[in-house]
Amino acid sequence: MANYNVGISAAYDSEFGFQLFIGGTGVQLVAGDTLTFSASFNGYSGTASVSNFSSGVFTNTSNLSLTNGQSAVKTIKSGATLGSFSLTFSATAQSAQSKSFSVISSVDTTPNAFSFTDITDAAPSVLYNHNSFIVSGINAAATISISGNGAQFAVNNSTTGWRTTSTTVSNGDRVYVRMNSSSLYNTTVSTTLTIGGVSDVWSIKTVLDPGNGLLIPLGISSGGISASDIMGLFGGATFEIDKYYKGGGRVPNISQNAAIPTSGAIAFSNFYSSYSSLYFTKYPGGMFAGRDTGATPGGSLTLTSEDVSHYTIGYGPDMRDNIEVRHTILSSSFADANYSITPSNYTSWRSASRQLTFSANVSGTVDKEYNISVKVEIRHKLKPTYIISATFNMYLSFFGL
Repeated sequence: MANYNVGISAAYDSEFGFQLFIGGTGVQLVAGDTLTFSASFNGYSGTASVSNFSSGVFTNTSNLSLTNGQSAVKTIKSGATLGSFSLTFSATAQSAQSKSFSVISSVDTTPNAFSFTDITDAAPSVLYNHNSFIVSGINAAATISISGNGAQFAVNNSTTGWRTTSTTVSNGDRVYVRMNSSSLYNTTVSTTLTIGGVSDVWSIKTVLDPGNGLLIPLGISSGGISASDIMGLFGGATFEIDKYYKGGGRVPNISQNAAIPTSGAIAFSNFYSSYSSLYFTKYPGGMFAGRDTGATPGGSLTLTSEDVSHYTIGYGPDMRDNIEVRHTILSSSFADANYSITPSNYTSWRSASRQLTFSANVSGTVDKEYNISVKVEIRHKLKPTYIISATFNMYLSFFGL
């Protein structure tokens, strides 16, 4: 069983006179634990009293009267009443103070499970912060630690509280985690956060090497060149200079862009003969939606494929400002005609309404399936001969018979 120290000190304050200070309160106790009350006075010759020891909690309920240097021990009884209780501390010519403690049935330092959302399209050498979470399911302090790739965590303080060494957390504490992505393309780094024996792994994977994408030339090697020319190739609504450094948010760090600096002074002429890269940083995967018409008869299902939510395009998130999309249905299987595919011009190149929505509706309790295989093509608006494509399925399933 554990022992907890409760320090009682009295000291003289030039403004307020003698002051009584109590330390070590608020702890959680189980049967057999002990509280050691210790008095330490500075310039105070009186006594300190501790009272209100409940017979439902302690093996001995007599009050304590301590002088400087004295100590006394109280023990939590077997079958002690669970919950919070208060003890009263007082000293001569001082107002009494009430301090809280609590009794729990057993120490539980195993938290409820927590989980991280992996990142699969990270930029290289970027510090990523994960969404914070609240520790739950424990009633005593639990050890928290982190390992792997220099990741850090913070407890209740995401400004100055970052650390790599272990500490403890309590129920209700908020935990933050951060980690740098790899400096290399198409590379995964991971870290493991552990609280009270419960762990989860957080992984960050960088995007594919833009040098392996479809390289698109600016097409200007001398003479006049403007910000519009540069934004037209690399994306962006405004010419934010930091995003047009090589390796920045819009310009890939590839050998064809050797003349573009990574920092410092930059000139439009640095972009002569430069290239962007068009590729999927996340490929579109198969899509599925199901509905149990046995539980709830009838109803509808809808799937929507669009960039950002279903797939992502590089290089850089602003490349999506410079693309057009079209879709082709490669094959299909429909239970009946109660389906729709929108927009109506999905087979045409378009920069607006770039999503593809597939939906179906049924009545009653049925088993029906609707399936399409789709090719999505993406091209650069200003360089329309540069096209990439991918295929995926969209599957709607009604069941319940």
